[in-house]
Amino acid sequence: MKDRTYYKKFEESLVEELLSTCDSYPKPVEAEAPFIITVDEINEVWDRVAPEYMVDAVKNVNQYPKYTFAVPGFFGLALAKLWDECWADNSAITYAELCGPEMFDNADEYILQHFLDRQLNTEESEKLSDQMRTFAQHAMDKIRHEDIEPQTTQAYYVLAHSARAVFRASVALELSKKGYKYQKEERYFS
Repeated sequence: MKDRTYYKKFEESLVEELLSTCDSYPKPVEAEAPFIITVDEINEVWDRVAPEYMVDAVKNVNQYPKYTFAVPGFFGLALAKLWDECWADNSAITYAELCGPEMFDNADEYILQHFLDRQLNTEESEKLSDQMRTFAQHAMDKIRHEDIEPQTTQAYYVLAHSARAVFRASVALELSKKGYKYQKEERYFS
């Protein structure tokens, strides 16, 4: 089994690759990596909802792989919007609230309509869905390239880190669209 360093590098690499597929996401200036816009409060919500997502993901990944990998992207879009609008009112959101009444099976459409205020089957909603499918396909391709044996502990960890990568990339993408930029934090100690 691979060690934690492998999974961390896999996830970081995947996030950067996913964002490189987005024409609207700013490219890094020379070697200023990481260039990923991230918000700790949003990542904390992922850490809280991920176990429930993983239960659904494991049940669905073989039959609906692209959808399974796209769902965390929709979560990221929704949470980035909520963070930008009024995080104090939304920070305690649950997995069930993100997914909606039909839970995992219809989470994408629910998020588009109820969190992102998009009507289904419009050019704008299709564009967002296409981007999440692109992220999902890219994650699946990277996993195949790694030649990971299905239904193993390693496959589970790669699924979990891939889902988190898709989530993080979609958060960064949504925040970028809202005008946020990656800014290297400099700390001064006295």
